[in-house]
Parts: sequence; structure tokens; C-alpha cells
Amino acid sequence: LKKKGEEGAGAVASLTAERDELAKRNAALQKDNDKLKARVAALEKELDEWKAKYGELEHKYQEVSKEAEQLKGQVGALETENDKLKHDLELSEEARKAGDKKLADAEQEKAG
Repeated sequence: LKKKGEEGAGAVASLTAERDELAKRNAALQKDNDKLKARVAALEKELDEWKAKYGELEHKYQEVSKEAEQLKGQVGALETENDKLKHDLELSEEARKAGDKKLADAEQEKAG
């Protein structure tokens, strides 16, 4: 009976030591888990900040893009107007040359 009591006490001591070791491991894992939770929270906060910045940048991009399209339209209209003015200038120059020729012809007839 004494031997069985000693075996039982040894088993209890072994189980107690195993329980203590598991408790230490659990405490260490809990500490690591808490660190990871804190890191996840920090990353989620950073992610939210980046999402906000992205939203601001996307909004600014849309504004700039719209303005660029409007300016392209204005440039196109100005280029069309410029082409018309160049054409009108060419016609005016041709008319001036024709007038100069008529004057020269008239002066030559008058002289001759």
C-alpha cells in the first residue's frame, strides 16, 4: 500500500509538473498572442489611414482628370479657331497680292 501511495504521489507530482509546464507555455503563448493582437490593431489603423489617403488621392485624381479633359476641349477649340484664322490670313494675303498685281498692271497700262 505504501508503494502504491508512493506511485500515486509520484504520478501526482509528474502531472503537477506537466500542468505547471503547460501553464508556463500557455502564459508565453498568451503574451505572444497579445503582442500579435496589438500589432494587428496597429496595422488595421495604418490601413485605415492609407484608405483615407487613397480616397483623397482618388478624389484629387478625378478632379484633375476632369480639368484636364476640359482643357483639352479648350485647346481643341483654340486650335480649330487658329486654323480658321490661318486660312483667313492666307486668303487675305492672296487678295492683297492680287490687288498689288492689279495696281501694277494698271500702272503699267497707264505708263505704256
